[in-house]
Amino acid sequence: MMFAVGLNPILTEALADLAEHIPSMLPNIQEKLMDHVSIILCGQPFVHPGSVHKKMARVSSGVLSPVAVQQLQLYNEKDKSPAIQLALKTLGTFNLQENLLTEFLREVVVGFLDDDDP
Repeated sequence: MMFAVGLNPILTEALADLAEHIPSMLPNIQEKLMDHVSIILCGQPFVHPGSVHKKMARVSSGVLSPVAVQQLQLYNEKDKSPAIQLALKTLGTFNLQENLLTEFLREVVVGFLDDDDP
């Protein structure tokens, strides 16, 4: 329910506080954040590195779940720069699992390094 309006600074701050005070929720928070960040940055939900679904996602790209379509519509604005900036900032500041980040950074985020307007 918290993610219904999409990624925003208030949400990321609330999630950081929630994860700090209820550590057992951290894996679920990380998963949802990575999903939203991935949708913002590359237009597809996050798939764990090495997952069977990752291989299938490459083959069947374009087939998104209804939830993913709804999330994608949240970020499908004319000016995506604020959402992209927040997604990149979230990657750098939120307590995310390193094993989730390594491949994602290499495959998705590196493309934003030379972008003049992220």
